[in-house]
Amino acid sequence: LVVTVTDDAGASVDFLDNEGLVVKCFGNDITYRFDLTSDSDFDRLSNSKVSISLSGVEDLARNVMDDPFTTSYDQCDQSLSHAKVYRGMGCDRFDNDCDLLIDECDEDIVAPTIEFPGHLIDSSSTNGEGELTHLLRDVCFDTVTRANAFLYANIAVEDDCAKDVRLDVVYIQDVSRPGRATFRATATDERCEGIGGDHIHSELFQVEIFENYTTLGL
Repeated sequence: LVVTVTDDAGASVDFLDNEGLVVKCFGNDITYRFDLTSDSDFDRLSNSKVSISLSGVEDLARNVMDDPFTTSYDQCDQSLSHAKVYRGMGCDRFDNDCDLLIDECDEDIVAPTIEFPGHLIDSSSTNGEGELTHLLRDVCFDTVTRANAFLYANIAVEDDCAKDVRLDVVYIQDVSRPGRATFRATATDERCEGIGGDHIHSELFQVEIFENYTTLGL
């Protein structure tokens, strides 16, 4: 009896009868189990699609099974956890959280990013709610609408897994004051919106507003 375990790269490991492989036959059913030790070569097959082929099964009349029995499954790495975060872990074709699902939204815990031209930022700080706040320089506007349009045109958003990321720029009247308007820019991975994962990220932008004056901005 032989069990051959093959990963998606073509590497294989053989387990033989009396070497951790146990097979039992009940009528037309065959059950088998193979035990792995912590130092087994099989450990290197973690995070891959594994195929298992059982061959060499005989009945009491010494008839050998004509074709091997083959099945496959995705082997996850039990050592992974959400404490180990890396870009692309929600789209790497691995079952990172060992729930038998590959690249579902729960695995995507790297939020979208927001980029803005650095030479237009005077300073950046974090507010009491943990949001990053940018104060712009060398640019001012005569209306909130024009300031909103400027931010929307100059903010870039991206995500490590999603190709399409939605950008929303909203004027926040409650925290704005005369001469300075505050906007919240939000990047949303619509693929996972309302499902799970870290699919949303926002930052605040403060710009100068001088109403009733003619200004061109940049």
